[in-house]
Amino acid sequence: MVIYSMIKARERAEEEAKRKERAEKAAQERARAEKAIQARIDAAGAKGYADGYAKARAEAKAAIAPPPLPPAWPPRNDRPEMTDDRPQEEPIMPRATLDLQNPADLAAVGGQWKCAHGFVPGQPNEGFVSEAAGSPCRLPDYDDSGWDACADLAAWRRRGVSFVWYRIKATLPETVGGRALDGARCLFESCIDDYGEIWINGECDRERATVQGFNVPQRVVVSAEPKPGDEITIAILAMNGPLAGPGGAVFVRYATLAFEWREPGY
Repeated sequence: MVIYSMIKARERAEEEAKRKERAEKAAQERARAEKAIQARIDAAGAKGYADGYAKARAEAKAAIAPPPLPPAWPPRNDRPEMTDDRPQEEPIMPRATLDLQNPADLAAVGGQWKCAHGFVPGQPNEGFVSEAAGSPCRLPDYDDSGWDACADLAAWRRRGVSFVWYRIKATLPETVGGRALDGARCLFESCIDDYGEIWINGECDRERATVQGFNVPQRVVVSAEPKPGDEITIAILAMNGPLAGPGGAVFVRYATLAFEWREPGY
């Protein structure tokens, strides 16, 4: 596709150069014709009155008509040699998304975000203990029924050195963007302010789902072969930062389930 575009661009440039050359020649011919017209006017128009001058000019123009300038770059339909008549193909990687902050898309997956403050919400000191072994909030069967419903992921929640968990259980629909899920892969895309870990069904991709940096967008594979009815649990651990001097507050900029239909073998 890129090579084809380059060839067409070169052909267009060559045609434009030829058009300019034709325009220059036509302008020269016009100048010579105008000179001849003026000579005839001077010869016939020395009668000293306007009517005679106008008549002489009209006669001269009719006798020596200058060639017209070539038209501007012709419309594409007038250039069959430049027309891309190949069948229009579908994009190499069609893509559709579900915005997990949009009520309609949340309804499509039967999901509701919940959130709670702390490393282990509800525990003394919010679960902050020396050499803690981890947080059970990452696990798919964790009971978050007592957590608050979260209608706005982008709302600021905690300041200073703090942690906030966000969780959602979602069921993949039959279609997304009018397409069946066959041949697609499913990804979760988000940007967590300021640092974030993403756990999918209790697992964390150590390369993509761990803290990537300050406000760095993250893109994590949920399933390479998603099926309608698949249930997924997404758990986000958000942290304010920088840890030694945090500013602002904890929030999630966006959260999206993306589906990409790739060519076989991609």
